[in-house]
Amino acid sequence: MPISAMSFTYMWSEWLWPVALMVMGLAAVVFFHELGHFIAAKAVGIKVERFALGFGPRLFGGKWGETDFCVNLVPLGGYVKMLGQEDVKDVEEHYEDPRAFPNKSVGARMIVIAAGVVMNVIFAAVLFVIVGMVGIDMQAPVAGRAVPGMPADTAKITWTAPRDLPGGAPQPDAAGIKAGDRIVSINGKDITTYRQLMLRGAFADPKDVFTFVIERQFQGRAWRGTLQMSTAQGKTAGSNMRMFGIAAAPSLEVVIPRFTSVETPFHDGDILEAIAGQPIHHGWELDNRCQSLDGKPAGVTVKRPVEKNGRQTLVPQPLTIQPRLETGPDVLFKKDGQIVRAWLLWSEKEKSPNGSEVTKYVVTMSDGSRGELSESEMLPLASMGPLDVLGMMPRSQVGWVSEVSPAADAGLRPGDTIVRVGDVSTPTFAEFQDALRAAGNHAIALTVERNGKNIDVTAEPEMQKDQAVLGFGRAVEVSTTIVSGVRENSPVDKKSKGKVLKGAVLVSVNQTPVQTWFDVRSALNALAGKEVTLTFRDGDKEIPVALGVLDESMYLPQDLHVDLLGPGVGQRVLTFEIRKPPLEALAWGVGESRDFIKEAYVSLLALFQRKFGLGDMTGPVGIGRLAIQVGRESPLQFVYFMAMISCFLAVMNFLPIPVVDGGHAVLLIVEKFRGKPLPARVVNTIQMVGLFLLIGVFLVITFSDIMRIFK
Repeated sequence: MPISAMSFTYMWSEWLWPVALMVMGLAAVVFFHELGHFIAAKAVGIKVERFALGFGPRLFGGKWGETDFCVNLVPLGGYVKMLGQEDVKDVEEHYEDPRAFPNKSVGARMIVIAAGVVMNVIFAAVLFVIVGMVGIDMQAPVAGRAVPGMPADTAKITWTAPRDLPGGAPQPDAAGIKAGDRIVSINGKDITTYRQLMLRGAFADPKDVFTFVIERQFQGRAWRGTLQMSTAQGKTAGSNMRMFGIAAAPSLEVVIPRFTSVETPFHDGDILEAIAGQPIHHGWELDNRCQSLDGKPAGVTVKRPVEKNGRQTLVPQPLTIQPRLETGPDVLFKKDGQIVRAWLLWSEKEKSPNGSEVTKYVVTMSDGSRGELSESEMLPLASMGPLDVLGMMPRSQVGWVSEVSPAADAGLRPGDTIVRVGDVSTPTFAEFQDALRAAGNHAIALTVERNGKNIDVTAEPEMQKDQAVLGFGRAVEVSTTIVSGVRENSPVDKKSKGKVLKGAVLVSVNQTPVQTWFDVRSALNALAGKEVTLTFRDGDKEIPVALGVLDESMYLPQDLHVDLLGPGVGQRVLTFEIRKPPLEALAWGVGESRDFIKEAYVSLLALFQRKFGLGDMTGPVGIGRLAIQVGRESPLQFVYFMAMISCFLAVMNFLPIPVVDGGHAVLLIVEKFRGKPLPARVVNTIQMVGLFLLIGVFLVITFSDIMRIFK
C-alpha cells in the first residue's frame, strides 16, 4: 500500500524526526560525559584503550592514536575503558604499565572519575545559557483554578492592602486560591515557574505546612495575600504525588492538535479578544463567559497571526461560533439513576474482600468534603456520552478526526452524525463503543448523516491497548432534539416506563416548543420547582411524560455546561518568555543547572523517605518517551530537556553505588584512608552486587515505564 503524503508527513514530524532528535540528544549527553573522563585521563597520563558510545557488539569506529573510538549496538550509555580499570570483570592485583589506572595516585584517579559528572554539569549549563539567550517559553506560576476540596481550595488568605488604597475599601475574597492568582513565593523562596510550584508540593511531607505569598488583581490594584497551606495526596500522570491542588492557568491562545481535522472557524494560534462584543482579558475567564450564551451563534473576535512582509503580525478577525452543550464536569450518575454532583479527582484500582480488583472514584462532593464512590454503584465513566439531559441522550457526532487514522481512511468528517453502526440504529455512545469492541480489528459498517444526506462508509478499527479505535473524538448533535437513548433509572426512564424509544423527538417542554437542546435547557431553567411535562413524537404518535416537580434531585441549571471552543479545540497554558542578554543568560543557565541537580537529589531523598516508590521514577523507556514528546514541540524545548537530562545523569552517576562513578569514588576514599586499595576479591564482589542491584532497579523502573504507556 503506497504511503500518502499526509502519512509520510505525520511519520516524519511525529516519529522519525523526534526519534532522531532523541538519539542525537542522548548520544550528545553521553558523549560529553565520557569526554570528561577521556580528557581527564589523558591529562593525568592514563592510557585510554577505548572510547565507546553504547554497549554490546561493536558496530563501527576507528582507532586514533592508542584509543579505539567506536559506536556499539545497544544505545543505553557509553564508557571510557582505561588500562587497568574494570567495572564488571574481575579486578587484577597488579599492572606493570605506569599508565594503568590503578597505578596513578588517588587524587589523579578521583579527578578522572569526577570529570564525567563535571562535564555533564558544564554541558547542561552551556545548553541552558544558549536557551536563555535565544528565548524560551516557561509555564507561568499562575492558578487556573483551585481543585475542589484540595488545600488550595480551602486555605484562608490574609490580605495586605495596597499603600494608596483608602481605608474601608472592600477586600478580595479570602476563601482559597482563585483563577488568576500569581504565586509569588513559598516559604520565602521566589517562585518563577509553575514547575517549581508543583515540585514543592510533590516532595512535601504530609505534616509540612507552607507559607504562600500570592498576588491578585482586584478592582484595578495588585493585592498581596499570605496563606498557610499543606498538601494532599493526589494522582498525576499515573503517579502518587502530594500536591497543593493548583491547576495550571490557560492562556487566550487557541490550540488545535497537529494532524487533527476539526469543524471550527478557529485557527491554531488564534488569540481570543472578545465574546459577544465583550472583551476577554484572561484565559480563565472563558468558561464563565460561555455559561451565559443561549445557544445562538455567538460573535467572537480573535487576533490571528498572519505573515506580512516576512514578519508575523496579529490581525483582528471576526468569527461566528456555534456554542455546544455538554454535561457539567462535576456531574456523575449512579446506576440507580441518582445524580451525584461531585468533582472527580481520580479513579484507582483496589482489592475487594474476595480478592477481585475493583475501581473506586475519589471525589470532592458539592459541600467540599472528600468522598469515595464504588464502581459497583456508579455508571462507568467511559460509557457516558458528552450530554445527558434528565436521562435523554442526543445523537452522537464525530467531533474531530485524526488525519492519519481508520476514521480518516473511511472518509469520516467532523460534524458527521452517526445514524447507524453495524446493526444498531441511532446508537448511544455506549452502544457505539460496544459495537466497536465486538468488531475488534474487523471492518464495521457505519451510516452517517452529512448535510441532510445519509452516507454509508466502512471503517477498519485499529487495536490499541486492547481496545478497537477509529481515531475520532466524540461529540453530540445539539441542533435537533432526537433522542438516541434514555439512561436506565433516569427521571425520563422512570416516568415514561420505557415508552420513549430510539429516534423519538422531544417536541415541547410544558407546551413550550423546543427544537434544539439549548431550547430544552432554557425551558428547564425557567421551570425549577414546578411541574414539568415533556412531549415526544415518535412517528405519528405523541408521548407525554409527566416528570412531576423539577427539583435538584433531577436537574440544576449548572448540570449543563456550555462550551465555545468545540471538540478538539483547546487553550494553551499561560507562559512567559525568558530571554536574556549573555551575562544574565550565563547566571540563569548556572542557576537552572544548580536547581535541577538539587531537584534530582531531593527526588532521591523523597524516594528513600517513601514519599513515592520506584514505580513513580522514570527510566530509559520513560525518558525516551518524554524526549520524543518534547521533540515534537520545538528544537529549543528539546535542548532544554537534554540539559535537564544531563544534570540528572550527573547526579545518578555520582551516587555511591558500585559500578557507577560514585561507587568508584567511594572505593578511592576508602583506599585513601586505608593507605592501600581493598583486596581485588572484595572489589569484585562489591562490583557484582552493585551490578545486580542496578539491573534490578532498571527492570523495575522499565516495567513501570512500559505499564504507563499502556494505561
